[in-house]
Amino acid sequence: MPNTLFSLKATKAKIAYSVDGTAPPEVHAPNHYPPGSDPLVLPADISAGQFLQWNGTKFIGASPAAGDPFDFWIFNTLLESLDQWTQSTSGGGVITINVNYLEIRTGATSGGRAYVWKAPSLPPIAVSWAKNRKLRFYGETQVNADADAENYVCTGMGLPSDYGFGFKFLQDRIQGFAANGPEPSFVDLITGLTPGTYYYHLYEAILTAGSKVEYYIDGTKLGELTTDIPAGVSNSHIPLRLGVRTYANVQHIIRTSGCMVVQAK
Repeated sequence: MPNTLFSLKATKAKIAYSVDGTAPPEVHAPNHYPPGSDPLVLPADISAGQFLQWNGTKFIGASPAAGDPFDFWIFNTLLESLDQWTQSTSGGGVITINVNYLEIRTGATSGGRAYVWKAPSLPPIAVSWAKNRKLRFYGETQVNADADAENYVCTGMGLPSDYGFGFKFLQDRIQGFAANGPEPSFVDLITGLTPGTYYYHLYEAILTAGSKVEYYIDGTKLGELTTDIPAGVSNSHIPLRLGVRTYANVQHIIRTSGCMVVQAK
């Protein structure tokens, strides 16, 4: 078999060009910036314990966020059971749970009510309205003709007057509410509903502590409140409360299969 000789040809100019530090060899040009401009990470740009971050011009060192990134509280329930939940009914109100959902309903008599809530007295981290919080749940509601119906899902103690935020369901509309004591604020999110009709939606309310609560239905932001934002710690340990109350001789229903509340660190 004949011998085959391969040769690589490089001029002195190219060798010098690659050694003097001005730029990579021309044969590498497609993988580099123009001669002399390859970004470098210099010792002065990074310190121990930092990670690399591109600042638009070059790589620099960036420090991780202070504190424990896992220092938050998640309350997530599929409502398989109401063990250790507080329940209250009167006037024909009923609370039931089955393989599909939790249902709370009033009786068809004015004054009928049903409430259920979770109130851990020893949550795993300090809870407060001074920390950002999110409420999310999928709900089915039926509200009959009752102009004063008091039906809601919230975090905190909620309505008619307390501390918290969430959603209120009326005969012809869905509202977001925020409460910081005796006089809650409300914002209309959906109007023109038909009394007695079942409605199904994904609900999400996001508290920016001390600033606002934003309200989303089926992933779309429909309103926000900047007044009566809950403050302090009163009833901030209550991640979830559901309530229905009728002021007419009709019944109201809320159903849900799962709720999630997240409080930031």
